[in-house]
Amino acid sequence: MANIFQKSLNLDPPFIRIMNVIQRYGPIARTDIAQITGLSTSAVSQLVKQLIQKGFLCEDGFNASRGGRRPVLLKMVPNILHIVGVDIGASKLRVVITDFGAKVIKSIVLPAYPEEGKDKTIRKIMDITRKLVRESGISWDSIKGIGIGISGVVDHQKGVCLFWPNVEGWENVPLKKIMEREFGIPVLVDDSARTMALAEHWCGIAKGVDDFIFVNVGIGIGAAIFFHGQLY
Repeated sequence: MANIFQKSLNLDPPFIRIMNVIQRYGPIARTDIAQITGLSTSAVSQLVKQLIQKGFLCEDGFNASRGGRRPVLLKMVPNILHIVGVDIGASKLRVVITDFGAKVIKSIVLPAYPEEGKDKTIRKIMDITRKLVRESGISWDSIKGIGIGISGVVDHQKGVCLFWPNVEGWENVPLKKIMEREFGIPVLVDDSARTMALAEHWCGIAKGVDDFIFVNVGIGIGAAIFFHGQLY
């Protein structure tokens, strides 16, 4: 998520730290952001003020009093940006558009035939993505990133599918490079279990939980581990 903030919104590292904390723990008070990030309360207040002015954050009620004024809570503005999510499975192909609050704007589920080859599958993903964006009425300018999960072995740093067990023709496929060249926006690629674990960590049942194991049971079995807030 920090990659999307940095590449698409041109935010400096201190802003990214605050956005990540609010996405993970929000609604949250300024004093709690300062405690988590290690920044001073005054620094957090100045950074938050700028993020509110830019339209990235908004105030959202009050927290319980701790003996003084009730602290104001902050949250992300959901429609600050939209993200396309793609899940390439052995039997299903899913494409979804969400806002930053994880609200589904438009989605589709189709049969997947990865054995037909990477070229046909990737072209189908491109066509479906354009169709969903067009039907949603969302401007392409608000689409700030594409996340792809695939049921294969992935080099997530390079965005390359190294191979797909029992499916031929998916060796060393540079999905990130192909999709970024096509759409001109940041693309993140990882295996499906890790992307599902990230989703649960950011906005699902494991939001705010630093240590957990995620297991996905489908045609195959995949797993991901969060330890001290880091994905492994």
